[in-house]
Amino acid sequence: MLSESNARKIVQELSGVIGHKINIMNEQGLIIASSDKERLGTYHEGAGRLLRTGLQELIVHSDSEYEGCREGVNYPIVIGQQTLGVVGITGPFEEAVKYGQIIQRLTGILLREVSTKEQKALEEKVRNRFVEEWMTLEETQINHIFVERGKSMQMDITIPRRVIAFAA
Repeated sequence: MLSESNARKIVQELSGVIGHKINIMNEQGLIIASSDKERLGTYHEGAGRLLRTGLQELIVHSDSEYEGCREGVNYPIVIGQQTLGVVGITGPFEEAVKYGQIIQRLTGILLREVSTKEQKALEEKVRNRFVEEWMTLEETQINHIFVERGKSMQMDITIPRRVIAFAA
């Protein structure tokens, strides 16, 4: 769910709004999206620590406190019971903390939205593939398993139908 492309979209959406650099780290602590392109692919020790310990927030007071970190705040990205990564806001604590929890929640919301869209697209693809298969199969090839597959997608293929196609 926390793919690099989804993380990049989230960083692009949010970094311009708050005026601070934002990083998203994966479950290994690697920066997979950042408004500071030089940091992409680098290890963020603060994120790694946050993920290992289960902390709800990690404050970085100086750029030299943790390897690959800059002053700011970091929060886990949790969907359901699963921690997918970490979102960090770079800047002085007093400024960054104002946005931290908001960015954390917005990141979760955006990831759930992306996940829902991807799930719907996948379901549509499965339905389309089923309908295509149904239309090309000979009647003798349709068996109980195929009928049940259709019912699982709310399609009762045992009902007689007629199809008319027009082309201009």
